[in-house]
Amino acid sequence: MNDSTGKLQTLVKSVLTDTPLTAQEIADKTGGSVMMVRLAMAALEKQGHAISMGARPIRYCAAKMPAKLGQREEYRGEPMPYLRPGSYSPPAQPRVTLIGAGLEEETA
Repeated sequence: MNDSTGKLQTLVKSVLTDTPLTAQEIADKTGGSVMMVRLAMAALEKQGHAISMGARPIRYCAAKMPAKLGQREEYRGEPMPYLRPGSYSPPAQPRVTLIGAGLEEETA
């Protein structure tokens, strides 16, 4: 990263708040170009200092807590397996087959 890119990232980081801003609004506040602001925002997002909001035009705001790469979240108990709707309901009548018997000879 060259010196001007680092300065722009620092400047963009100081402008970010909880209020979402577009790249054009950030560029107006920092005096940089929209393209350079987008590059700086991509780097800040990767570092965990900023987040982007999905609507177009894409808006950026400061991350509430900077996330460190590789840091785990707090443990919240056993993970829940993904179950499709209907895939977890038991059959109405259990199916029991006897060893050596054909499928037509079932007992319940």
